[in-house]
Amino acid sequence: MPTEPKKIKQTISRYKNSMHKEKINTGGISDGYGKRFILFSLYFLLGDNEGALEYFDWYKNEFPDCSGDPEQLLVWALLLQRAGKHDQAMAKLGEAMLSNLYLIPFLLDRVIKEHDMWHSSNTSSVSYVYEISEEVLDRITDNDKSWLAKQYDSTKLSDVRSAHIEIYHQLSYTEGYEKRHALVEKERVLLAKIHSWSKVKTKVVDIRDRR
Repeated sequence: MPTEPKKIKQTISRYKNSMHKEKINTGGISDGYGKRFILFSLYFLLGDNEGALEYFDWYKNEFPDCSGDPEQLLVWALLLQRAGKHDQAMAKLGEAMLSNLYLIPFLLDRVIKEHDMWHSSNTSSVSYVYEISEEVLDRITDNDKSWLAKQYDSTKLSDVRSAHIEIYHQLSYTEGYEKRHALVEKERVLLAKIHSWSKVKTKVVDIRDRR
């Protein structure tokens, strides 16, 4: 991943234009390479809050059902916080925390305890935290970490975290469609609660570079 501002800007421009062309030519964006996720980290490395906020609106319109990945959700939360969008940042941090319960403790150099629960994918496992981009880790500031620690230890996130762990603990030991479906519904309610912390209308934007 590039670290020099000029190369970061060039990569951002190339990825955005590539996705725009794909949509024009095919009517949609498959993005098998994952450029839509990498762009979050690139904006974080660049420190471009204004450009990031515009990209967020485009992303939410283009991929409304995409759950994302932990690194993407983390930098999304941090960029929102840096931009002064505190309620939105808290909601996004909640999503990031539930996507991988070990990520924030890892960033804060805390003891990591693997939970006795069902891990739905490799991105929710303990090992994932060691795959976070080194470039991103190097750009997380002390102020970022102070905010992460304050929110992570708050009653708001602690309650959500405990509920999530209990649901996924039960999923690990529960069989039968109806029982598992009921637990999945509980998780959906929990996620809806997190999303309710920040009700924001998205704007329709064009991500191509303005000339």
